[in-house]
Amino acid sequence: MTPILSLSPDKLYANRAWLVKEFLILNRDNSHSAALLVEIDKFLSITGMGACYLGLIAVGNGHIVARLRRGGDVRLRTSIMLRRFMNQRLADWEHDRGR
Repeated sequence: MTPILSLSPDKLYANRAWLVKEFLILNRDNSHSAALLVEIDKFLSITGMGACYLGLIAVGNGHIVARLRRGGDVRLRTSIMLRRFMNQRLADWEHDRGR
């Protein structure tokens, strides 16, 4: 099975029935939002990037991190896009640092 983070958002959308099932499993206790927020906070502390800027460049929504901090939720596709952006940015940062 292909790891979820390696799929493009378009392929994820094409498999939306599977995603809905996965989302309902993840959304039982809202722990995926808490885990995502921990990852975001760690990323922001490492990079020094602002939360609003992260939301804007990763998913086009500068309020997404504030929504998570208020206890809100995000769609699975949005959380995947955020994680993919953060992983790529950290990989680029580590690569540049290694030179």
